[in-house]
Amino acid sequence: MEIRFVPITKENIILATDIEMAIFPDFCGFNSYLRAYNKGHPYWLVFDEWGNIIGISGIYEYPELGEPQTAWLGWFGVLKKYRGYGYGRQILIETINRAKSLGYNTLRLYSSKRQDLCPNAVEFYSKISSEYNGFIEEYDLEQKDIQRIVVSFSLDGHKINKWNNRPLFLEDDEKDEKEGYLNYLSYKNKKDWIWSVFYFFNCILVQL
Repeated sequence: MEIRFVPITKENIILATDIEMAIFPDFCGFNSYLRAYNKGHPYWLVFDEWGNIIGISGIYEYPELGEPQTAWLGWFGVLKKYRGYGYGRQILIETINRAKSLGYNTLRLYSSKRQDLCPNAVEFYSKISSEYNGFIEEYDLEQKDIQRIVVSFSLDGHKINKWNNRPLFLEDDEKDEKEGYLNYLSYKNKKDWIWSVFYFFNCILVQL
């Protein structure tokens, strides 16, 4: 199976956010996408060989956490209709390779054990992290109701230090997502308005 990574830009950010919220209905990645694009390290929409959007992925730095050579996996997921075909593993491996090519020696992510939020996350990440000298830890310092886990991968074979329940500042992320959702609606309405004006004047020109 061939897959294709397409950077998320201002031109497709609404589409990307729609896809992300189809995968994670209670979360909004708009601000993350916009911030990453402005920094020159965009997230990606992922397509299959027939041109269908099958999922999303991305990496970002989190300097506040004190690990300058660590990349974090952000907004990684596969649309429900494309699950069970091996796309998740393929997308994650490609993302790991991209993080390694950018000079990072560790990749981490946080997810959830809850089946209603992240089905089979523990089983999925356990298999792949073990191939990269990695591991899964339970995380209960914040958002205990979401039953978080932290997953780590070694990108160069070195032994990784455990996260050990250090703060992830998830409340700040939650506030950012709520703000991002409002920005998403505003941006989407603006795009729709511009398209409506274009369509209106195009119709007038056709009539002339």
